[in-house]
Amino acid sequence: MALNAYAVLDVFLTGLRLPLALGVVLLGAAALGGCRGEARTGAALERAPRFYLLFLLALVLVVLNAVSWPVLYLLLDSLVAEHPAAMCIYGVRQIGAGSAGLAGWLPGLVETLEIGKPILVFLTGVWLVLHGLNRRTRTGPLTRRVVVALVVLGVVGATEASAELTYLAIPKQEPREPGGCCTLAGVAEAAGASALPPNPASRARLAGGYYGVNAGMLLGIAALAFLPRRVVSPASLAVISLGAAVSLVVSSLFLKDVAAPLLLGLPYHRCVYDLIAQAPETTLGIAAFVLATCAVGWACTAAIAGRCPETSPFLPAQLRAVLRIAFFGYLGSLAMMSVECAMAGPW
Repeated sequence: MALNAYAVLDVFLTGLRLPLALGVVLLGAAALGGCRGEARTGAALERAPRFYLLFLLALVLVVLNAVSWPVLYLLLDSLVAEHPAAMCIYGVRQIGAGSAGLAGWLPGLVETLEIGKPILVFLTGVWLVLHGLNRRTRTGPLTRRVVVALVVLGVVGATEASAELTYLAIPKQEPREPGGCCTLAGVAEAAGASALPPNPASRARLAGGYYGVNAGMLLGIAALAFLPRRVVSPASLAVISLGAAVSLVVSSLFLKDVAAPLLLGLPYHRCVYDLIAQAPETTLGIAAFVLATCAVGWACTAAIAGRCPETSPFLPAQLRAVLRIAFFGYLGSLAMMSVECAMAGPW
């Protein structure tokens, strides 16, 4: 394990997150057993002592989960200087690739962490939205669903924290093949001709698609979230969800093929990881986009799992409030990325 300040901080955070996640799972499972009792309503269960402890542990866990995401990338960035063959975070992610020893697990573990952390953010929002709906009811009819969301959050959190501790514990001194980690030649050799950067015409079309799709998302969400007496129907949420999926794909391609080369000042360099070190302000725009995408998912989850007779009077207003988060997330991301690209120079 590389012993630097970020590694120590990550070990400390992950060492706290793992027992907290396990505690949430155990208390949540016990609470689900209590939810089966016909004589106890959801509101009564929420007043039970174990519920206070469960929600307190969950709140601490979600805060630590959120903090651990940027700490992971700070750790990966700090490891670049310790591995000469790794030019950036992308190279650090490849350490151990092809190894028959423990180091061979490193690339898979770091990919697991990169997938697991946004999933934890999404699950946190699902829990908070359902909990907010449940608190507005008289009998707490969504209590069981809220606890199920917490148990799932705890299971995923414990799995992700275990993977992170394993990644931190495995030595990262495995020798790598000489050469760059994310140079055009190295990427092209590994992935074929498709790794070559698009020509200017393709970049222009990709940029147009990026602005078109995200502008469409803004208009669609605004129509649902801000127009008075607008009904947020399942069909409209399905359309918005499909648009969010398309926006995620198009925006990812735009970031890699258009924004990264422009912001880095390297026309043939498509490494998004370099933005963390060389253009850290872009991470705010990326974070806003992730928040917006998650908010669309939260609205869909609330519409499905949060619907019951007691929530019907205020569920539409709650959905519009969540969609407003998505609107401002998309708007902030689009504005920040546009300003950054405009300041970087001509396209």
